[in-house]
Amino acid sequence: MKRFISICAAVAIFASGLAAAPAKTPQKTLTVTVIDVGQGDCSLIQLPNGKTVLVDAGSGGVGWNPFDAGTTIVVPFLKKMGVKHIDYIVMTHPHSDHIGGVRPVVKELSVGTLVDSGFPASEADYEMIMEIAERKNIKLIEVHAGDTLNWDKDCEIKVLSPPKNYIMGGQSPVNENSIVFKLTYKDVSFLFT
Repeated sequence: MKRFISICAAVAIFASGLAAAPAKTPQKTLTVTVIDVGQGDCSLIQLPNGKTVLVDAGSGGVGWNPFDAGTTIVVPFLKKMGVKHIDYIVMTHPHSDHIGGVRPVVKELSVGTLVDSGFPASEADYEMIMEIAERKNIKLIEVHAGDTLNWDKDCEIKVLSPPKNYIMGGQSPVNENSIVFKLTYKDVSFLFT
């Protein structure tokens, strides 16, 4: 009798575990995760087709800000999420608080393409990223207002800035020529700046 009760209990526990198990195949959808990197920006976009896009990656510990968000936050977060390959890294503009953290990402993970505004840059972080990208044969593309990025058939991705004829003058031409793009999926839109 004890053995019968033990078997019934084991079957009940097993059956309750099956009921609580997640569905085998989750529905493909768009996921946008804003990663807190302190001063700066960083977003991970997981497209419905499985491609991954990283928009900026916070500071990189070079220049005025000694904090390295890429090494301390972004790379560990991506690894914890199981992200081994980034299809596209959008570097909105070459200021350290936006692209500094890209350096360790490019160094430690597989990356397909870097997306850049093409605006002239002399930041140390930018130059280091370009050197690593060249060594690892990472593709580089330049985008401008009016471009459409065909990264997923279910998403519309339109580049709104920078213009092909860069904005010169003003207080910060680098900021004024940042990549800005709008991502639309079904009835939801995101604006990345």
